[in-house]
Amino acid sequence: LIGQVETPNLNRDAVQEIDTGRAFNGLIKWSTRIDSAAQVPEMMARAFSVALGGTPGPVVIELPADVLEMDAGLLTARVHGVARAEPSRAAVEQAAILLEDAERPILLVGGECRTAEFREDLVALSEHWNVPVAVTAKMQDQYPNDHRLWIGHLGFFMSPAHVRLFERADLIIAI
Repeated sequence: LIGQVETPNLNRDAVQEIDTGRAFNGLIKWSTRIDSAAQVPEMMARAFSVALGGTPGPVVIELPADVLEMDAGLLTARVHGVARAEPSRAAVEQAAILLEDAERPILLVGGECRTAEFREDLVALSEHWNVPVAVTAKMQDQYPNDHRLWIGHLGFFMSPAHVRLFERADLIIAI
């Protein structure tokens, strides 16, 4: 939430006006401006949904000074969950067939899903199929580092040992 000049002074190069498009370009997932108190519930709910959906990331809401002074009464914002992509049953069955046939598979795990339940399921998956697990940069907490199937994190640049492992792999499943 960032302050903004009064609505009548927008786009007039007023003192302390912020061009959020330029200031935050490439850093945020979404931005908006609230132009009336009535928009607060809708925009806040949308902001949380966008921020938490897909790969989580920051959002920006501009609040012009005159809008901050409006009487809003009691406003309630609700976020009705965040949509998460899930593989189809056919995709899961295809992955099982590929894992069954693979001799040197590797699971490569990123940070799209960062929950305790996901980490438990990942351990169960790797143990069920006996598949080594590598994680992307800064994701060391996604898999127990002392587990027998842990092959490390790739960091920003892969080590020669990791390069060899991935070259030898006959199946790489990225999660």
